[in-house]
Amino acid sequence: MFSSFAALYAKEHEYHLSVEPYLDCLWGVQEEYVLNDKYNDGIESLLEWQEKPLWLYGYRASFSVDGFGARFLMASAVPRECGTMYDSDWLDHPSSFKTNYSESDNNLDSYFQAELQLSYKFALGSYITLGPTAELGYRSIKFTAENLDWRYWGEQQNDAAETFYWYPEGLKTGSKVYGKHSVIDYRKNTFYTFIGFSLGATIQERFHMELCGAISPYSSSESVDNHFQKNTDYKDNITSFFKTLKGDFTASFDCNETFAVCLNFGGLYSPLVSGDSYSKNAGESYKLSTSGRAGMSEHSFHMGMGVKISIF
Repeated sequence: MFSSFAALYAKEHEYHLSVEPYLDCLWGVQEEYVLNDKYNDGIESLLEWQEKPLWLYGYRASFSVDGFGARFLMASAVPRECGTMYDSDWLDHPSSFKTNYSESDNNLDSYFQAELQLSYKFALGSYITLGPTAELGYRSIKFTAENLDWRYWGEQQNDAAETFYWYPEGLKTGSKVYGKHSVIDYRKNTFYTFIGFSLGATIQERFHMELCGAISPYSSSESVDNHFQKNTDYKDNITSFFKTLKGDFTASFDCNETFAVCLNFGGLYSPLVSGDSYSKNAGESYKLSTSGRAGMSEHSFHMGMGVKISIF
């Protein structure tokens, strides 16, 4: 009786289950701000954590029945050096003049991402689909900056006692190079949502393309960075609404009924958003900052490939 019901269900409904191991290469930057209206059009400090690149690996599991679909993604990344961390300050000087600047080697310590996407596809003829998407996800990332190269931009007076400012293209008052040890670490945890659309096309039955675009109606991030030279921790809590945008393009080719080769390109853009900033010294509890606000921004581009394995 059960086999008869299953056979009847299979005839009336089209359902699929697949698993796709994949490898992605991501280029981007995570930016961390201290915002204060007294400085540089509101920016007092900026940390720029490069992602050049991050090597991501993971899998996507997809299930669909008729037009409804669900996709679960889980990913990690290879710990490695991934560019430079730039640290800039604008303190007590006119707009656009830096007072402090340093560069350190940026190292990825850990990365984890989990995401669930739900979708529905309307058939527009035999080869085109269009429909809405909704996502819920979590991402955790941790960097450590080390091997600090520190520079200071100051002010000098010329023979006419006029004050002027100078940058690394000219002179510098001094440079210190610290050994290979940790300078700052940065941990960021983000819960996010996206709503958007997908547009799909099939060419000659075996070749498939899909374009997706989405905006985040809600995102919440908490970051903590420890400045080892000062033995001070800073914590930022930031919530944003309808700020972050992302897009993806996927192309796949069915080698046979079981295996398909997939290529994926995409990008993410999150503009500067502000929130609460806290700080504490060793042995103390966090205290809300009354002199400045926290800020975050992020943008990235990724490309990769995977092999989709159809189970049924």
